[in-house]
Amino acid sequence: MSRSRRFLFPLLLLAVALAIALSAHAAEPSKEVRKTLPFPAGGRVEIDTYKRSVDLVAEERPDVLVEARVTADTECGTAKDQAEWVEKTEVRIDTFGKTIRIESDYSRLSAHHQGFLSWCTARPFVAYSGPSSARPSGPPGASGPP
Repeated sequence: MSRSRRFLFPLLLLAVALAIALSAHAAEPSKEVRKTLPFPAGGRVEIDTYKRSVDLVAEERPDVLVEARVTADTECGTAKDQAEWVEKTEVRIDTFGKTIRIESDYSRLSAHHQGFLSWCTARPFVAYSGPSSARPSGPPGASGPP
């Protein structure tokens, strides 16, 4: 095998592996939720989520922007199962007086899913992000704006 072929063959294999990895990642089921709500002075935002993250940026605004991305947890289940679980996972956004309540709702999913030789309890991830007029609060010593 010539020297150029010895160099090109591993490069070709790398390109094929990268293409396969990118297509598999792009095929992961997901959905996005985006909603803007009026936010009264002295209002409060509550977020109840099971897994993933919450990133808030405090701003002086008369509204709250809620952005959520639901993605499959690929630890168990088939691609079809994962797509169904993402679809059944809801982001509930309710207002009660001056309170906006945001919740990752898994109630449409069964408690356990039959996996290959085991039971699967994986729930989709829900990541919340975006600017918010609410100031994060937490236990003493928690980081965030004053």
